[in-house]
Amino acid sequence: MVTVHSSSGDVVVSVELARTPEAQTRGLMYRTEMAEDEGMLFIFAQETERSFWMSNTPLSLDILYIQGDGTIRTIAANTTPYSEKSIPSRGPVLYVLEVLGGWAERHGVKSGDRVTLPPLTS
Repeated sequence: MVTVHSSSGDVVVSVELARTPEAQTRGLMYRTEMAEDEGMLFIFAQETERSFWMSNTPLSLDILYIQGDGTIRTIAANTTPYSEKSIPSRGPVLYVLEVLGGWAERHGVKSGDRVTLPPLTS
C-alpha cells in the first residue's frame, strides 16, 4: 500500500511492485482495466532522471515521479494510450507510481505532496 498525502486528505493505493528490470519494462502494458485504488510502484536502485512511455498500454495513466524522500517531483497526467513519446521525470527520482489517468486531479494530488511507501525490503 502507498499513501499519498495531499491537501485534500490521504489517499491509499494498493500497488503491485515492479522491482526487477523485466517487471519495470512490462509495467502496465496490455492491461485493459484497473480499479481506482490500484496502481503499480516502480522501485529503482538509484535516484536519477527517469523517462517512461505508453507503448502497448491501452489505459490512460497518471505517472507520479517520486523523489527518494517521498516528495512527488512531477506528475504526468492523463497520458496518451499507446504513445511512444518519452515522458520525463524532469529531475532525479527513485520511485514511480502509475495510477489511472485523471487520478491525481480527482484526489487533489499535486507536485510537492508527500508519499508514504510500503516496507521495501525483502
